[in-house]
Amino acid sequence: MIHRKIILAFLFTIAAGLYSIAQEKWDLRKCVEYAIANNISVKQADIQQRIAELQLKESELSQYPNANFSTGVTWGFGRTRDFSTQTIVSQNSFGNSFGLQSNVNLFNWFSARNTRKANEFEAEAAKHSVDNVRNDIALNVAAGYLQLLLSIEQQKATEVQINQTREQLSLTTKQVEAGSLPPLSALELEAQLARDSAAYVAAGAVVQQNILQLKAIMNLDPATPFEPEAPPVEEIPVESLDDLQPEIVYKIALSNQPLQKVNQLRISASEKSELAAKAAMYPSISLGTGISTQYFSLYRDLNNSGQMVKVPYWTQLGENTAENISINLSVPIFNSGSAKINYQRAKLNTRNLQLQQDNDDFNLKQKIYSAYNDATAALKQFYAAKKTVEISQKTNDFSKRRYELGMLNTIDLITSQNNLLAAQIELLRTQFDYVFKMKVLEFYKGMGLKLQ
Repeated sequence: MIHRKIILAFLFTIAAGLYSIAQEKWDLRKCVEYAIANNISVKQADIQQRIAELQLKESELSQYPNANFSTGVTWGFGRTRDFSTQTIVSQNSFGNSFGLQSNVNLFNWFSARNTRKANEFEAEAAKHSVDNVRNDIALNVAAGYLQLLLSIEQQKATEVQINQTREQLSLTTKQVEAGSLPPLSALELEAQLARDSAAYVAAGAVVQQNILQLKAIMNLDPATPFEPEAPPVEEIPVESLDDLQPEIVYKIALSNQPLQKVNQLRISASEKSELAAKAAMYPSISLGTGISTQYFSLYRDLNNSGQMVKVPYWTQLGENTAENISINLSVPIFNSGSAKINYQRAKLNTRNLQLQQDNDDFNLKQKIYSAYNDATAALKQFYAAKKTVEISQKTNDFSKRRYELGMLNTIDLITSQNNLLAAQIELLRTQFDYVFKMKVLEFYKGMGLKLQ
């Protein structure tokens, strides 16, 4: 019996844990983090960053001396030369050679150094490219998340409308039974209740569709349970428009937005690549050294008795050892114009990157000014919608009182209620639209994305 209780308690604990996991809500921060961790574009950008880091490491190691070991085995058949007697013999032979070489650039007009510096800038740019992809995803998730919250609030508004119509129908039914209102009044309210229920179902379908769209942005399995953390829209903190003046935000964004950092770093990398390409048109000096030895099976030498005998393998390797050291000067005279063309191409690439930077900066400024104008317009629309709701609410309250006194027909009452619902939904839309526009401005200012 005791064991059974323990097992039941254990199963209850597991079930409670699974239930709590299933009920775990998704806030904006969690959605953004999941999207960034699972987005394919982010993973691809991360791979490009690793490739850039490998290129940087390769250019760093290229400044050190290289060392290469070589060996070879040769079998000879038929006629060959006996190097001991310098005569041609018909005899199979065997040869073995070893070599160790090393080479280092002494001076190449800083080509290697500039190449390394260019790759260093490229690696840093690749790192910020990952951040840029993350930023794009974060904005897309935020837009989808706020759109989902809006649809949830709109569904709640239709639910409130259903409850109001149901209450009104209950009151009207009593009045019809009492003979103070015609039966048609109750039938009209029943029809309105059916329309309100249909609107609620449609709003629920929109919520589910927005959830699926958000999951797609997040790269989340559509079958995964998902319940958003929905803070009331009026509790979402937003900066004052006075603190988000577009020119100020733009100047800040120039220094904190990843794309702008990427452009500047790539221009710096291209300038260094220019210098490296220019150096290829000038002479370079390198130092080389090496050691080699070999063995040949037909090699013979005189012994102490004056007889020609075969020299052993290890003895030959020791006696045939040769060392060398060389200083090499390489002067490019004619290489089909490749060095000059590469230099000109590098200069054009720098200019193209500068134009790309100007274009991206211009687009950034356009986005910030547009976001500011959109936020200003959204705020005005929100105030107008708020005023409309206030007037619609008063009109609806007045219509209810007149209806209860028999001074207003059911159709006019339903029209008043529908006008109020439409005004409430429009207020929600404008409020969420204003919040999102403000969040975009805050994001460009470097404040991140936060709803709480």
